[in-house]
Amino acid sequence: MTRLHLGRGLVPLLLLSLPVAASAADELYLSATNKFEYRRFDQESRREEALRNRLEVSAYQGIFGAWVRLEGLQISAPSFYDPYGVFEETDEPGRIDRTEVTKRLFTVNTDSFRAEVGDVSHTFGRGLMLSVFEDEALNFDTRLEGFRGRVDHERGSATVIAGSAEGNRFRGVFVEPDARGPVRAGAGFVEAWGGESNTDVFPREQHAGAFAEVAAGPANFYGEYVERRFPGLEGAGAFGTPGRGAFAAADITLGSATASVEVRDFFRFEHAYNDPPTTLRQHTWTSLNRVNGQVLADIPDDDVLGVLASAEYAYDFFTTFQGSWSRLDRGDNDDDFFEVYGEAKGNWREKVFVTAAASESELSFGTLFEERIGGFGEVVYEFNDRNSLSVGVEWSEIQESSRVTREFEFPHEFSERIWYASWGRSPWLNLTFTYEDTTEEDPAEDRDEWYTLFAEIAVAENHDLNVSFGSEKGGWKCTGGVCFFEPEFEGLKVKWVARF
Repeated sequence: MTRLHLGRGLVPLLLLSLPVAASAADELYLSATNKFEYRRFDQESRREEALRNRLEVSAYQGIFGAWVRLEGLQISAPSFYDPYGVFEETDEPGRIDRTEVTKRLFTVNTDSFRAEVGDVSHTFGRGLMLSVFEDEALNFDTRLEGFRGRVDHERGSATVIAGSAEGNRFRGVFVEPDARGPVRAGAGFVEAWGGESNTDVFPREQHAGAFAEVAAGPANFYGEYVERRFPGLEGAGAFGTPGRGAFAAADITLGSATASVEVRDFFRFEHAYNDPPTTLRQHTWTSLNRVNGQVLADIPDDDVLGVLASAEYAYDFFTTFQGSWSRLDRGDNDDDFFEVYGEAKGNWREKVFVTAAASESELSFGTLFEERIGGFGEVVYEFNDRNSLSVGVEWSEIQESSRVTREFEFPHEFSERIWYASWGRSPWLNLTFTYEDTTEEDPAEDRDEWYTLFAEIAVAENHDLNVSFGSEKGGWKCTGGVCFFEPEFEGLKVKWVARF
């Protein structure tokens, strides 16, 4: 499969050709978004800087469309401070300073057909098969440089995709017949060729799978299965057997109560170009998200069984109760993780809104055994329609021990705490102060407390400014199962987003 490369000279040529190719009656629509980020890292006697500016321009006329990203990137010492995760992906020694067109997408879109050339995204089912997309907040991008085409018909749709990313090449076809009554289904097939280095895709592998979803009154059922084969390795695969990914989910709603369960069984299924469900609860609390990121890094999808059960009851619009239980079990050893979580929300005269939550989790990884008990709370007081005050706390008590030494050594006990207060003046200002500390005695950490002052400002219509100053503890940031490790930071951050 040939890798498609669209040079810089093609970008202005296609933009200029849009008015010519489209009908004279079609109007030309242009929009632009500029995303500016600046970070100045200050710690003791060392100062480093990182700057990223992304100008994204979109143009549409008739059935034709174009989207281009011009990116400027400057990092003074990427081997020391790399907030954008580019150091391992570049061969540039020392300082990084470049400006180039990094992404582009050209489309032809009719009522029954859509063709895309450039940096294409694609998802299918719940993400077990080829799933390529970008999450800017997590500096995550697996989009393919290539082609994606979709044909829609009254009997269903068919999609083909072919492209490459970081030396990995893919081609696939996906079909989804028109839904019949309460049943929706689809199937797909993908072939992949791994790059020469830094990849978890093997030389020629195949993914074949299907999904089905059934709505039956108040209940919904979903199932998806994908098999990962390795015919390029003499048909035996990298580990002597093919891999698999199986996921099932069910939920039912009766009145004000909802119950759901998810189950996954993955074997030889870890690679960067899918986005399968984690069967872990997606939290809004910072400390619990860090735990999830660490767990997903320690217990990958090469051999894991996961279960998530949850329930919710809504007494009224402002009063809800939620609970969940989740577990990950690594099949080839004793590594496992479980979490129990409960949450309640209520209000007083629709003026004071309260959230209270608690959790307990246990992680076994190698010789490490870690138990966490956490409490979480937030109170929001609305003075009027424009002003509000929020205060919150996250508190975790942790015990760590070693399976080797726990018979004769006491466990290591410590606390992790986050306090925050936020004042909002709608619609233009939100000011938050966060203080975090830990009692852990870790020789790798040079500090045990962190503080940040953060301001979100709507400067004008379509112009948003975020400014933060202080220090931040390093840790995992997760969204929808995609996680990124954010390094520790101390200094100034500025982010400005302008839309035109």
